[in-house]
Amino acid sequence: MSKTITLEELPEATRRIIEDLFESEEPVEFSRAGEPIGALLAYKPVNGTLYEMSPEEKSEVLEAIRQGEEDYAAGRYITLDEFKIKYAERLSGSDE
Repeated sequence: MSKTITLEELPEATRRIIEDLFESEEPVEFSRAGEPIGALLAYKPVNGTLYEMSPEEKSEVLEAIRQGEEDYAAGRYITLDEFKIKYAERLSGSDE
């Protein structure tokens, strides 16, 4: 059984969601306007090993997340469909 979180709840609930996921390993679904748009699953180690990030790698990842949140809040993003078009143009060599 999974839990459902709306996008409006996500900013305030992020820490609780991750802590609950760690404890219960139940998937968390995300919805917008009542429609599912994504899910967060518990990480399962492969062959009993976990990849441990160095402090530098952790710092880089956290900075990238912070920058992404800042960009999103400022409206600096494109939709998946826009990305697909730009990516296809780049692959075909017609990048403007």
